Formats: sequence, C-alpha cells, structure tokens
Amino acid sequence: MPMLNFLRDNLINLPREAFKDLDTAIIDAGLLVYSLYDRVEEKEDVAVGESNQVPVLDFSGDIPSIQALIYLISRKSFHSKLPKIDGLGSIDIILDHLKEYLSLYSDSLSSIKSQLWTIQQQLDHFQKHHDGSFQYFSMQVISIAYEVYHLVVGCINNDIPEWCLVLWIGDIIEEITLLMKEVLKNHDEKKVTDLELRTTTDVVSAHTSQLARITSIREEMVGFDEVVQTLKGKLIRGSSKLDLISIVGMAGLGKTTLANKLFLDQLVVTHFDVRAQCCVSQAYTRKDLLLTILRGVKKDTVFSDKLPENELADKLRKLLFGQRYLILIDDVWETTACDDLMPCFYEANNGSRLILTTRHDHVAYHAKLVSDPHFLRKFTLEESWMLLKNKVFNKKSCPAVLEDVGQKIALKCGGLPLSVVLVAGILETMEKEKRCWEQVARNLGPHIQAKSEDIINLSYQDLPFHLKPCFLYFGVFSED
Repeated sequence: MPMLNFLRDNLINLPREAFKDLDTAIIDAGLLVYSLYDRVEEKEDVAVGESNQVPVLDFSGDIPSIQALIYLISRKSFHSKLPKIDGLGSIDIILDHLKEYLSLYSDSLSSIKSQLWTIQQQLDHFQKHHDGSFQYFSMQVISIAYEVYHLVVGCINNDIPEWCLVLWIGDIIEEITLLMKEVLKNHDEKKVTDLELRTTTDVVSAHTSQLARITSIREEMVGFDEVVQTLKGKLIRGSSKLDLISIVGMAGLGKTTLANKLFLDQLVVTHFDVRAQCCVSQAYTRKDLLLTILRGVKKDTVFSDKLPENELADKLRKLLFGQRYLILIDDVWETTACDDLMPCFYEANNGSRLILTTRHDHVAYHAKLVSDPHFLRKFTLEESWMLLKNKVFNKKSCPAVLEDVGQKIALKCGGLPLSVVLVAGILETMEKEKRCWEQVARNLGPHIQAKSEDIINLSYQDLPFHLKPCFLYFGVFSED
C-alpha cells in the first residue's frame, strides 16, 4: 500500500510521455493484488488437518519490477517540474545546501551518505574545471544537482521510500560518471581544435576588430588632427629615453579616442616591436592589469591567472627586454596604478613609449618621465557641428532646413565629443525633419555637457519598448 500511495503522490504534473509507463504500473499492481486475493481463497479451502500450516506468499519476482516502474514514473514527474535555469551559479547554491544537510542530518542520510559524497565530489570537480564551453553538459549537471537536492530533502522528510532512493541514487551515479567521461573527452578534443584554429581566428578577428575601430575613430577625430600630429611626433621621434605621453581631460573630451588613434596609426604600429594596452578604471587589480598587458605582448602564449603578481611582473619585464615597446594605459584614476606598473617598464634607451589617459592632472604629473602632460581642449561649435553631421549623415550633405536647429543641438553639447556622438545616435534613428530635431533640442538640458547620463536617458526613452529591458541588462556589467 505505501508503494501505491507513493505512486499516487507523483501523478500530479505527470508528463504525457509517462502515461504508458503509468498504465503498465497500474496493470502490474492490479495483477499483484488479484494474485494475493486468489491465494487467500486457496488458503480458505485448505483441509482442516492442514490449518496450522501457514502458506508462504512469494512476490519476490513481482514487486521489484513494479518498484522500478513506479521509480521511473516518479523521476519523470520530477523532471517535468524542474526550474528553467541555465546558469552554473545554481550549482554553487545547491552544493552549499547539500554540504549543510550532510552535516546537520547525518543520521537521517546515513543510508545514502557514501553515495551522496561521491556525487558531491563529481559536481565539485565539474564546477571547478568547467570553462563554459559546452552548454549541453552544463544543463545536464544542473538537472542532476537539482535531483540530488530533491532526494536529500525527501530522505530527511521520509517522503521517498528507501527502495526508490536506492534506484534513483544508483542511476544518478551511473549517469554523472558517464557524463564526466564525455566532458573530459570533449574537452581534450576542444583543446586540439583550439590549438589548430587559434592562430587563424585570432588574426582574422583582430584584423576585423582593428578595421572597425579605425573606422570609428576616424569619424570622431574631427578637430584632433593637429594634436595627433604633435603626439605622434613624440611617439616615433623625440628622446631615445623611455617617455610617457599623458593625455588629460574631463570625461567625454575624447582621451581614449585620441589614444587609440595614436595606438593604431600605421606609422606608430611599424615603429614599435611590440604593443599592448590595458584599461585601469576606478576598480582594478594589479594582477589583472599585468595579465592583460602580457597577453597583448605575447598573443600566442597562455598566461595562468594563478601565477603570483611578482612572477607576472617579472615575466613582463623579461618579455619587454630588448624590445622597443608601446604600452597604452587607459583611464587611470589614482597614482597607485602608475606605481603598480612602472617598475615593469625598464629603461633601454631605445625609444620605448607609454601612453596614459586620465581625468586628473596630479596623476599625469606623478607619472611624468620626459614630456609634459597634454591637456585636451573642448570642441569649437564648428568642430561639434562637423562631427554631428558626419555621424548622422555619414558625410553626406545635411538638408539646409536642418542647419540652424542642428547647430543649436551641437552648441548644447558643450564642446564634448562624447555628448555629440550620443546625441547623433538619437538623431540618426529619427526622421530627418525639422520638428523632430527641434524636439530633441528642447529636450537637451542646459547642463547636458556635464551630465552625459541625461543624453543616455534620452537614448533609452527613444528605444522601442522590447529593447528597453535589453538596454537595462547591461547595467549588471562593470564599466570596463
């Protein structure tokens, strides 16, 4: 009877494909009950002289098969109720709960404790060594983790019969063992494939990415021509000593755009033996910066993030030794970032250079070697309007009816290239009519140059409804 009650409890949300198994289980259970009734009748017909003999009812061949069917139905019912989660982070939570339950309910779980320990080791191993390459395996492991959690809770609460636990846990161990073998096999095959494709893929993707960046930078370099030539001269000529070119300015002035323009300039590229770049930002670690630079200097080498900082710094010094190098260090907020990196850049008197961008002049003066910092100016109205037209009309002529209102919009951008580019992104998607542009001009506040967030808000409001959640989703990512 408990076995049939357990079957009844698992009929809720039973998937359609399990109905056939359910029919078989009910028929087998019915035949078992009927045979029991039939044998009781036989007992009543036994001669009086034999009444003291107790008949032995042997169901050893019937019950296991019914148990196996009920277990399969119960497992299918559980799978139909699994949450639709595709992130490996859920395994961490389940493993934490599993370890806690194994400690708190050691006695209740004694019958399956050794099997649970084996499964836990397998899940831990997968979580530590899986690199996210195979989504199918991730989903399989998440499903197994949920099943194990379900069995543990069911065992503690006595909701799952022991015979069902034995069958279920045994199948899970077998499945996860086969899955881990398949993961290892695919991982080995992937490593071979990666080695074969890495060089070709890196070259093609890097070339494509660089072309896209150069095109974008050219569009936004209005007004910087003279500055580019001046700073380029300091990079490829000037002192033979190691020098640092600082580009200083408020947010939105185009420091990073200018630095990348110099970094990707063809004359600059051919002048240096090796080049690499990193972005520091407000939150950084020295190890991350060293790894980023190392991977830029030696693109065909894998550097483990498990190496200590001092060893990474030493590797960087040795790789740069004897080379004329150019390193771009973008978005530096504190002098400590300079102090963390500068010891890696030795003085070889071969014309090596560093480019640094920062909002803060004290950072630039702290890092100074030979050249004085370069302070970026704001765009003139003419330069702002030229950039706006280039972005909106792709260098085609602007309709005369939009000239006046377009210049009003450019003026409101306050001479900041970033503000111009953001506003251009809004105008580019709108109808090229005067009333639409006048609406944008009215919506731009008087202090838009100091608050680029206001322009981003305008861009957000201009998005179609279905794209707004996608835009907000990017908020979960760090700045760089």
